[in-house]
Amino acid sequence: MAGPFVSQNQEDVSSGDLRYRDPTTGALQFMSYEDLFEEIMNYIQTKLGSDSKTQIIMVPSSSEISHISPLPQPPLNHELFLGSKMKNCMPILMSNPATFTVNDLSIGIVNTDVVKDMCINMCIKNAPADQA
Repeated sequence: MAGPFVSQNQEDVSSGDLRYRDPTTGALQFMSYEDLFEEIMNYIQTKLGSDSKTQIIMVPSSSEISHISPLPQPPLNHELFLGSKMKNCMPILMSNPATFTVNDLSIGIVNTDVVKDMCINMCIKNAPADQA
């Protein structure tokens, strides 16, 4: 799995307005970025099932809110998983970029939008009217 799992570019995350309605009381509750990450990991584990033999490999993203680090990025911190259901079947935490092997197949991954970054740097802002 390649992040971002909690993207810093998502509107509610970037504004810091992470609220949800409590299902029992109906009151609005606030959550931290780490709480949201934990909920996402719990959801993934629930969908996999408790008896799943699937091994998850997780690669962070350069836009991950709880793992802000320039490329090359270290792996996600294992402490992020301590409160989640995944602590019993920890995913393999890889760096970004990373290489790993699955059934004798070597896989390389760079989890960033390189093309977008290159295009942003190529755009001319406030060009004179005769050049537009």
